[in-house]
Amino acid sequence: TTLLAGEAPDGEQVVLAYHRYGRGKAAALPITDSWTWQLHADIPLEDQTHETFWRQLLRWMVDGVPDYVGATLDQEEVEAGEAVTVVVEVNDSAYLEVNDASVEAVATGPDGSAYLIPLDWTVERDGEYRGTFTPPAEGPYSIEVSALGGLDQSLGTDAVYLNVGPSQEEYFDAGLRRGVLERLARETGGVYYEPETVGRLPEDIRYTGGGVTLTEEMDLWDMPVLFFLLVGFVGGEWILRRRRGLV
Repeated sequence: TTLLAGEAPDGEQVVLAYHRYGRGKAAALPITDSWTWQLHADIPLEDQTHETFWRQLLRWMVDGVPDYVGATLDQEEVEAGEAVTVVVEVNDSAYLEVNDASVEAVATGPDGSAYLIPLDWTVERDGEYRGTFTPPAEGPYSIEVSALGGLDQSLGTDAVYLNVGPSQEEYFDAGLRRGVLERLARETGGVYYEPETVGRLPEDIRYTGGGVTLTEEMDLWDMPVLFFLLVGFVGGEWILRRRRGLV
């Protein structure tokens, strides 16, 4: 991508260009010398344009360069008891993925309690490690990740932060989640209605009883089954005695 061009006798010439290279950038400044710009007769002595150009170019080149070890969370806010996945990418000093590193994370809770989170290589992607952490209580958690290479050489560290508390998702994302509603209805014995089927709602409520449970208490001796059992036992004994001539 051309960022700066100049006019030459044989046409336009590229002065500054760049392109992406991996996770970084590569820039080309195909001119003889840039310091001659500052020596031009029209440039005042106190002018800092040349210094500013190189300072900003170098800052832009290194902006966004990832660390050797980078940690992320699949969720930054969860409820207590809800699992969160820690994802770590590990690279060596040449930014080559490392698959045989020893990676672990330590989560520190709001009360100072520390929880060790073992991380394993995912196998699916080079240099990617994953682990699961379930915060037991509400509050802010800091998760510090460290990676060791061969001979216990430190490859780098990183830290991420997790907020544990009541979910506020409904205040920021109130869209329809049909899959969740259908699963809730299926697991609780309910019914998921759409605009085309909501007309069945009155009948469903009428026949299901609206979830009302009626409890009726009866004395044990008032149960008909006991009466018939008693009559059966007495009648059976009479028949048995009559057959044996005891009556």
